[in-house]
Amino acid sequence: MKQFIKKLTSLFMAVCMILTAVIVALPITASAATSVTSWDQITSATGDYILTSNITVPAGATFASTFTGTLDGNGYTITVADTMFATLGGGATLKNFKVVSSGAVDFTPVATQVAAATSSTPISIENVTVDVEIYVTASDNTVASFIAIVPSVVTYLEMTNCTSLGSIVSANQVGAFIGRTYTSNANATFVFTDCVNKSSIYTSSNYAGGFIGMIDGGKHTVSFTRCINYGDVEATGSNSGGFIGCAS
Repeated sequence: MKQFIKKLTSLFMAVCMILTAVIVALPITASAATSVTSWDQITSATGDYILTSNITVPAGATFASTFTGTLDGNGYTITVADTMFATLGGGATLKNFKVVSSGAVDFTPVATQVAAATSSTPISIENVTVDVEIYVTASDNTVASFIAIVPSVVTYLEMTNCTSLGSIVSANQVGAFIGRTYTSNANATFVFTDCVNKSSIYTSSNYAGGFIGMIDGGKHTVSFTRCINYGDVEATGSNSGGFIGCAS
């Protein structure tokens, strides 16, 4: 009997070890992204979304809350009749889509501004192409293909393999990727990798840049790795440059 109990105990322990090994070996999978077939399905500021078709951002449908989630375009196209996001916050990831419009627009297609972000939770835009004709006559409207303004916040922005096409005409500061960063924006970091500007950029005022129109005060770190500007950049007033129009 004792020997039988000993064998039974050994068998039980062996089964427990096998079950433990199986449990440990099972992969931990992240929750699946929410499939999106229309812009109004993007409802959560922290959501994880993936496009399963081309979509349109209707006029007046800008996502108003600070978006810190993920939008994976999955290779599809987004047609904009208004700016996609009012504000991108730390942790936001936009990737793998193309932005177009049905005609000339008078707004920044991707985001009006950014909020606070750090190197551990950066704002990340990757594999995104914007091909939009932007025409703005208002002298107080700073525009860009991607982000119009960076206000006075500590922020960290990464842009990888992004392209600006089309053209941008403005009566204020203008850049293909960022229009303007504002005074007292301490410790702001912008990391551009494998990005290309092919947009022609013109302002009837001052400060036009192939990547950033104006860096206005504060402490900034800006890096360009394998980036290039092919677009014509012109400011009727003063200060234009292939990468940065003006850094004060």
